[in-house]
Amino acid sequence: MPGEGKTYFVSWFPDGSHVLATRNSSPTEKPSLWSVSVFGGAPRKLMEAAERGAVSPDGSQIVFVRGDYGHEEIWQMQSDGEHARKILGQPGDSCESVVWSPDGHRIAFLRAVYRKGWEEADVSLGIHDLLGGKTNYVLSNSRLRAALAWSADGRLVYSLSELPPNQNDSNLWAINVDARGNQAWGQPVRLTSGPDAKGRASVSADGKRLSFLRSAESPAIYVSQVEARGSRLSPLQRLGLDERRNFPYTWTPDGKSVIFTSDRDGVFHLFRQAIDQPAPDLLVGGDQSVTVARLNADSSAILYALSPAPNDADRRVQLMRIPLSGGTPQLVLAEPAINNFQCARSPSTVCIFSAYSANQLGLFTFDPATGKKDLLTSIEGSEWYLYNWTLSPDGSTLAMAKKQRLPGRADIRLLHIAGGKERVLTLKGWTGISSFDWAADGRRIWVTASSPTGLQTLLHVDLRGEAKPVFQEPEKYLGWAIPSPNGRHLALWEAGSSSNAWLLDGF
Repeated sequence: MPGEGKTYFVSWFPDGSHVLATRNSSPTEKPSLWSVSVFGGAPRKLMEAAERGAVSPDGSQIVFVRGDYGHEEIWQMQSDGEHARKILGQPGDSCESVVWSPDGHRIAFLRAVYRKGWEEADVSLGIHDLLGGKTNYVLSNSRLRAALAWSADGRLVYSLSELPPNQNDSNLWAINVDARGNQAWGQPVRLTSGPDAKGRASVSADGKRLSFLRSAESPAIYVSQVEARGSRLSPLQRLGLDERRNFPYTWTPDGKSVIFTSDRDGVFHLFRQAIDQPAPDLLVGGDQSVTVARLNADSSAILYALSPAPNDADRRVQLMRIPLSGGTPQLVLAEPAINNFQCARSPSTVCIFSAYSANQLGLFTFDPATGKKDLLTSIEGSEWYLYNWTLSPDGSTLAMAKKQRLPGRADIRLLHIAGGKERVLTLKGWTGISSFDWAADGRRIWVTASSPTGLQTLLHVDLRGEAKPVFQEPEKYLGWAIPSPNGRHLALWEAGSSSNAWLLDGF
């Protein structure tokens, strides 16, 4: 393949001498599809802004996905890249897997739609008739994951996550599809068991072997001391050694303990752990996941969001309050789709939460004592899910940025709450903002973005847009960084991963 970049998601052409590959030529370009000979020679680009391609059984057609953050659309084209057309998909969809039926007349795909809550998605396994244009959904389960394969004997292989406390693990199942490929019948059959996530399923041509990847990912929290007025960090110190998912959200007022969520005992619960403490203390348990946690303005209480219980008919997210010193949690307010909230610091009393509908993200001021709310502003359009925001410590300014799965220009919008005036900070030389949070002094912003070569970098950005890199991560995924109230420490998270290929004989 030409130049630098990354190649992934390979699909064989039936002649056995060529593969279809997704390629990122550079960190600032969208992926593209290439035809590559296994015997050498120059590869040929087939389609720009396309990925996760799959070649039809007769080699004449290719299906692929395209779109920015959520792989929103499924497309079809000839194997030479001509006559591309959209098949299905719309903004807000996430189409992670597409496979062909054995006869090449249909495709199966997984479609996720994030509409009921920040963590929860409606996930369906669909079959689309390429000739008739009809789509049938044969399975609907929020536990469906991205693995998908269609065997010659008419079985669809898919993955399901396990129930809590093992929800990070997923295993492969198979279900029979009728001769027309439109309906599933019979009971699903479990194919694998055990820990880790099972993905990238593929069935051999004779239908006797099933290959898949077994992978694990564990976001961990690290603490670092901020040095030289934010121009560098001390070596990262891991907070705890467990292998579950952990995400920091705030600190105690004295800056000595991190308040974070973890699924170490099943669903996400709320914990507090001092930076010199070997294990955390449980703050909030129960059967509902804690999704976000912040301090109120005077730091006397922790505000946290509870996702709806799995079998609760009331699908509203509950924003709760619990005294920092301990006590009984109290309900502040409940809204169908709260995805973030934050309070300024005293003497300001400004608190803001955001909630979304199908076509907008609304931002509301609210009183954490009474629950009274008022609309502040809204972001219209179907791409509401691309926006992240953070409130300045003095409550005067909202910083907003469009998250991107693929690198794009790094712009931060600053909205003055009182007057409604806006200005834009452009971080020159940086792309693809993934997360950000105000520094403790309100004069800078901690930003996670990508370097021109695609290296994930933590930046210290001033209010003129000047960005100073303070930490880079060449291997792991770098998440958000939360400053302590005194600005002396940062809590950030990184996610490492490992994968191994497995083969199931006698499938």
